[in-house]
Order: sequence, then structure tokens, then C-alpha cells
Amino acid sequence: HLLAPLLGALLAHAPQRAKEWRKEMSVLAANWLREAQASLTYDKSKTYGPQVQRDTYGNIYYWDPEQMNQQWGVAGVRASRVLEARPSPAWLELVDATLRPRIEATTAQLYLKVGEDLDAFPYIEAMAEAQPAQARELADEFLRVWARNNNPNADRGRNQMFVYSYGFDERANGIPLTRSKQERNLKKLGELVGRLRNAGIKPSGPLLAEAFKAAHGSAEVYRIETIESIFGEAGKLDAETFAALLDTMRTNLATVWRDAAAQEKAKTKRTKKDVQAEVAAGYESARLTLQRALDAQPDAWRLWAVQAALAHDENDWNATLKKSPKFAEERAKAFALFSKAAGLYADALPPNDPSKETSAVYDTWFYAALGASDLRAIDHEKQPVVTEIAKIKAAIEALGPVRAKRHVELFASSLASRVGTVNPAVKLRYVREGLAITGESKLVRDLQQLAAYYGDLVTEIQLRTSVDGPARVGHGGAFGLRVDLRHTKDIERESGGFGKYLQNQNNQMYAFNYGRPTENYRDKFEEGARAALQEHFEVQSIVFNDAKAQSAPDEELGWRVTPYAYILLKPRGAQVDRVPSLKLDLDFLDISGYVVLPVESSVLPIDATPERGDARPFAAGTLTQILDEKEWKDGKLALEIKATGTGMPGAWEDLVEFAHPGLELKKTEDSGVQVTRFLEDGAGVECERRVVYTLESAGGTAATASFAFAKPKVQAKESQLFRYDDADLVPAEPVVELRRGAAERGLGWLAWLAILLPVAGAAGFAWTRRSRAVEAAPERFPVPSQPTAFSVLALLKDIERHGGLGEAERGELRREIAKLEHEHFAGDAAPASDLGAVARRWAARAA
Repeated sequence: HLLAPLLGALLAHAPQRAKEWRKEMSVLAANWLREAQASLTYDKSKTYGPQVQRDTYGNIYYWDPEQMNQQWGVAGVRASRVLEARPSPAWLELVDATLRPRIEATTAQLYLKVGEDLDAFPYIEAMAEAQPAQARELADEFLRVWARNNNPNADRGRNQMFVYSYGFDERANGIPLTRSKQERNLKKLGELVGRLRNAGIKPSGPLLAEAFKAAHGSAEVYRIETIESIFGEAGKLDAETFAALLDTMRTNLATVWRDAAAQEKAKTKRTKKDVQAEVAAGYESARLTLQRALDAQPDAWRLWAVQAALAHDENDWNATLKKSPKFAEERAKAFALFSKAAGLYADALPPNDPSKETSAVYDTWFYAALGASDLRAIDHEKQPVVTEIAKIKAAIEALGPVRAKRHVELFASSLASRVGTVNPAVKLRYVREGLAITGESKLVRDLQQLAAYYGDLVTEIQLRTSVDGPARVGHGGAFGLRVDLRHTKDIERESGGFGKYLQNQNNQMYAFNYGRPTENYRDKFEEGARAALQEHFEVQSIVFNDAKAQSAPDEELGWRVTPYAYILLKPRGAQVDRVPSLKLDLDFLDISGYVVLPVESSVLPIDATPERGDARPFAAGTLTQILDEKEWKDGKLALEIKATGTGMPGAWEDLVEFAHPGLELKKTEDSGVQVTRFLEDGAGVECERRVVYTLESAGGTAATASFAFAKPKVQAKESQLFRYDDADLVPAEPVVELRRGAAERGLGWLAWLAILLPVAGAAGFAWTRRSRAVEAAPERFPVPSQPTAFSVLALLKDIERHGGLGEAERGELRREIAKLEHEHFAGDAAPASDLGAVARRWAARAA
């Protein structure tokens, strides 16, 4: 640097010595070039120099890679130090002419490495004429660095924990990107791109699109007029560049711009209607601009590919806003555009130039056939169009044997490299349909192994539905539908059992799913089952087996059955003749993460034609009858009958024979069949059915002296008869005398009162009655000494069944039970109820 200005004078007065010094300056420049190239090749992914770093916990420490490298004997000086010693313009004038282009190129690379894009730009311009190929490479790198430096959406670490000291104002973290700043970025980019073109350098279309994207906020829709003002009119802009820009816009319209979370993160303060209006305007603008470009370049296949994807995405977007009968028609038009784009691509291919070949149009067409034009947007709700897969394969084969083989390899490479980014719920679909296009190929061997693995899993696990009892179910009542997992013992052993599918993991405090996200498996199945059944059935209940349930041997050797759920269904009419297929999503680990495999049951035929179907299998365990005579003085009786057992109890006329001479049946309250639990061996379920008959004396008074309980028509293991004696339940005979006459009972009470009055007085009598009532409760319903949620709920349910409460009181008690269950087993907040007080209050009320 010091000698270079002096050499001009030496050239005139000492030519020989100046020549020697020029040679020496070239040697020094060559030494600098060698050191600079060592710095570039040492690690191209990092910028070296003293750096302030933070560890995992936010602690600050100082890190100098150069110093560490010297200690370890590693060659390489940080780029910023090398740039300080770069040859000056005066020095470059004195070095050998063949060395100057290499020095200029290396200087540009060093500037780009340290992120100084504007300092590197003049060197790239100067290289355009002498080194066009390398200038094009450096121009591409310049676009990458410029995009990184001017990206307002990049995470600079400002919003990470511990990055700023105490007192950092969080409001500064939410300053939104202004439109004017975006325009300034774009104007600067346009100036730089114009200078590159004037120098004869054609920027990369995709990289230019990325740089354009980087100048915008993640939640801002592009303005086409801005694109044209910077890059030129749509009709005159290079098709590749313009297609890249419009495809970026299309991708954002289909993903982040319609995403409420992205809008919230960007602090745009847009409402849902605002977002919808922005997206609609974006689609309209993109469509019109694309049409202008296609009018000017009708054979540009890239533009037609973007047009096809845009039409497919907009059709999906409109369907989310409002269901339309033209959805399938519009989707077919979009697929026709894909086919046209593929045809134009085939026509535009040069005869023998593999470097111009790409599978991009076939990739996007394939993703659209699976459900969305962008791979990451495909989920289990998107419906595939399998017929398009054969059309994609035919379009590739139409290229001819040699070119078709190369394109299959390109498609296979893309297919294999992106399998890890696929939604696990559609990975099976992705692999299966992708292999249908590629066929046998070395590049998809891993996918073929995955497909074989998925096939093994599907064939070794089945979801089976069966009617509990005869298939002639009728439409006047409910029937039970069993849902079982049928599987091989090997897959049960390798997967660790299927108990997790009987859990809601997100409701558990320490749930763990072995590398997969936790899932509410029960809720997910129930939601899907109700959606599939609700059109033709009234779903009365869905009861799941216990998560610790064990599988049982199946009839076929090597297979086992895990009972999963029991569904009570009532057909919506005589026309119902089948139970639709149900689906259970099972997830398994694979080489690319994990996969969700939907296992579906077969359609199950039934006969709902008659009003009443065939009797359901039922083995009665307990038949309990309770007579309530509290209102017999008014001529009213209540009889509660409850049947419990294995299987489904039928109608009451099939269970008991009930004759009530002298009494009129005024009201019947039938709870219907309630499934209480699965049996431990998984062979069936335990059910109960409860009915309350309200009877009145024909004359309106207690005229009938005796009452006969209902006679069982089924063989029960235990038959229990009870009646109330005040608040207590006492065993009863099949025929009982009804309180020995209401008037007589009333006179006895008056006599007892007459005896007590002289002895204790009215106050003593009241206190005695209160003490007896309070003491009666513990005898029948003892309050737990140490109340817990389980013991108190058991007490309340016992009072509900046998406490003799009225209907209004029972309703209040049920609400109390539901409140306690929610507080202790479902709610997130700490329970607020006093368990001991609740138990004492209801025990006293029952007494």
C-alpha cells in the first residue's frame, strides 16, 4: 500500500528498478490472493472474527475463532482481516494483468462472505466482460446476501429469551414493517438489477424472486404494479423471472397471507374480513397480471404452470369460504392447465441438453393431485384426485424413452428428498402415488422400503365393526356396535400395545408419545365416528375400553383382538341398511419421522326395516325394584326398576311383567340403555336400564291396600325388592301392604304427639326430630372420615340411587356430581368445593 504510489515516479527515473519492484508487487499480490482463498475455503458457511455469543441460558461470552484456530494449528485468517490488506487500486495497476481478474473476483467473494453486498457489487460489475460465467455466479451470491441483509422478516434474535438486558421495552419488538420501507428496498433492488443487466449479467429468476420476497413483510400481499415498476411490464419481463415472482406470490397466497397466526405475528391488526379481502384482491391481481404475460408469451410453459397452480389454489380458497357445486368443475379446469403446461414444456425442451430439464411442472401437478399445489399444505382433509396420477405418468412417458428416463430420475430425486416434509397423515398417500409414477428406480429404494413397511402395517392391523347381536336391528330402538382392533401378536408386541389409542394424551400432565406429538386419540376417533354416522344414525353414546385393557386371542391363529369402543346407535328410519366405514388413525415411527396410517372398517349391512328388531343378547345380573310411598296419602305411588347385566337390556315388557290393579299408570320415565363399562375379559359390555313408573289410585285416594312388585321375565342372578321406611330402604316382600292405611298412620302420629307435648313441650319435640334426622343419615349414608373426590362421589351416587329424593332434588344432585367430577378430573383450576361439607349436606338431605 505504501510503495504503490511511489512506483510511478520510479518508472521515469529508474525503469529497471521499477520493473523489479513491479514484479515484487505482483508476488505480494499473489501471496495475498493465496491467503484470501485459504480464508474463503476454510469455512464458507461462517463469518470469522471476534464475536459476542450467548449460551443456552443467555450468558454472554467472547469467542474468537481465529485465536482458537491458531492454538489448534489450523490455517485460515478471518475474511475481515484479509480484506484490510487487499491490494488498492494503485497497487492493482502495477501487478501482472493476468492476476487482476482473480484478485477482483476474490475480493468480491470476501465482501460477500462478510455480508458487505454493496461493497462487492462494483467488483462484480467490473468482471462482467472479462469473466462472464464467474460474474454470473457472484451475481447470484450477491442476490442471496442482499436478500439476507434486507429481509425484515428474518429472526435477528431480538425476540429470544435473555437476549436483552432487564428493562428492554417489549413494545419495540412489535413495530410493524411499513409499506414505504418495502418500497425503498424494492427500488434499491431494481437499481442494482438494472446495473447488472446493463453490464450483461442476467440475474437468476428464482434468486431474484427470493430477493423480492425478502423485501416484504411476511403478511403483506405483493402489489403487481410494484413488480412491473421495478422489473418491467408483465409482457416484456423474462418468463422465467416473472414466473418465479408470481409463483412466490401464489405460494404466499396459499399459505402465510391467509394465515391468521402470521398476521398476528406481523402485528398487522387485520381482522378476518380484512385478511379475506387482501387474499381475494391478491388472487384477482395475480390472475390479471398472469393473463397479460400469457398474451405476450403464450408458449411460456412456466407461466402456464403458475396459472394452473393459481387456479387450483383459488378454487380451494373459495371452497373454504363457501361451498360451491362448481368446485369439481373448477378443479378439473386447473388440472387441464397443468396438462397444457407439461405439453408446452415438452415442446420447448432442446434435443440434447439435460441441463435445461426439470421436473418442476410434474412436481407441482403431483402435489395438486394429492390435494394442494404446495406439499406442506396437503393434510388429511384434502381429497386426492387419483386419476391425475396416470396422466402425469403418461405426460412424462410422452417425452420419449431417453428423456423420459431422465425426467423420472429427476421426479424420483425430488420425491425421495421431500418425504421428510410431508404431513404424516398423508405420507402413505404421497409414497404410494409417487411410486406409481416412478416405478422401479434406484433413487426411490428407500421409498419402496417405506411402502413395503406401510403395507405390512396395514395388512397386520384391522379395524373391525360388528353388531352386538342379530343384524335385524329395527328402527324403533337402539342397538350396540362393537369396534375392535384386530391385529397380529407380532405387531402388538413391536408397537407396545394399543392402549395409547384409548387415551386423551393432551389432557394428561406428563404424557409422552415416543417421539410423536401427543394426541387426543379418543376424541379424534369419536369426532370422526360421529361425523360418519350422524347422517343415518342417532349416536346415543360412545364408550371406550380401559387404556390398560389386554388383547384376547382371535379365532385365527396368530391374531388377537383388542376391544376398542362400544357405540349405541338408533337408525333414523327403516331405509337404513348399512353402517358406514369407520376410521382410526394409527401412527408409527419410520425412517423419515413418523407416519399416520388410517385403518378403516368395512361397510356393515344391517336390517332396520321393522319397528322392533330381534332381541339383543342380555344376561341379567341384578334386577332391583324400589317402591316409594311418600305421596300415598294422596293416592300416588312411584316404582323404580333397574336392570343391570352383560349385554343390552331389551324393552321393559320383555324384562318384567307388571300388573297394577286399582292403579292407573300416569307417567313412565325410561332412561334407556346406558353402557357402564367394558368387561375385564373384553368379551362384552355391562349395561343398565332404569325406569320409574308413576301410579295413581283410580279414585284419587289411597283406596288400594296392597301392592305387588313386577315379576321378572328373565332369569337374573339377583333380584332385589325394597321399599322406603321414612328415609331408609328396607327389604320388601313381593306383595306389601301400603302403609297399613294412610288415615290410620296419620292418627297414630297425632297420638304420639299428644304424649310428647306434656313431657317435653313443643321445643323439645322439634329438637328430638332434628337429632333423629341427623343421626339417621350416618346409619344409611355414612360420611367418609377423610373425604376424597372418589369417596364423596361414591356417596353422592349412592344417595342418587337409593336416597329417595324427588326428581327436582335428584337433578340438583346430578349437577353437584358433574361439578365435582369437572373440578377434580377435568378442570385446570384448583377445586373450589369443600368435599366434607358437600358430603354432610347431601347425607342430611337424604335422611
